[in-house]
Amino acid sequence: MSDTGLVKRIGGQRLYTMIGESRVAYVFIRTFILLLRSITPLSILYCSLRPFLRVSLRASTYIELAALAESLFYFLVFLPRRHRLQGPVDHPAPLSRSSRKKLFDRCLDTVPDGRRFLQLGTVGFDHHIRRENVKEWFCWAFMNRGTWGEEEDQELEEYVQDTETLAGQRIPPGHGHVQSLRITLDKFTALHRRTDAHTS
Repeated sequence: MSDTGLVKRIGGQRLYTMIGESRVAYVFIRTFILLLRSITPLSILYCSLRPFLRVSLRASTYIELAALAESLFYFLVFLPRRHRLQGPVDHPAPLSRSSRKKLFDRCLDTVPDGRRFLQLGTVGFDHHIRRENVKEWFCWAFMNRGTWGEEEDQELEEYVQDTETLAGQRIPPGHGHVQSLRITLDKFTALHRRTDAHTS
């Protein structure tokens, strides 16, 4: 059987992909995503206009119930949950400095690759990682907060120096064009999924 857009041959092995990589496949997938994402706003619009529609213009009972369920799920489940998830997080009580140092050392003992360790704490290219990016990440990870003062800076500097030793490279000073991963502090974009995606 000849290779198609869904089959790749790499090193003599046939690998199957879920979708093709052609422009037509890309347009098809994007169109399908757009159609699926339009279900909720169209459901809300229909439910809002239904009292003003003539009986002959109304949808079937099944479609009306599905539109009502979709609208209720959006307003009663998705929006409150998104608001709650994007609110402030209750962090545990901060550890003492000595306890944080022990925890940091235990973490470093499990790291086989120091350069990879630095990449895990940021979003962006590793050559853009600077000292302040690493401190931001360590401050969140070991101090449970997003900012630090002069006293904490000395502690964070020790962590950075230990990381440099592990990675075998010096981390340049300053703040690079990467974003430190601080999942309990960073804002995120919550995407709505249709009701049936949660029930199937």
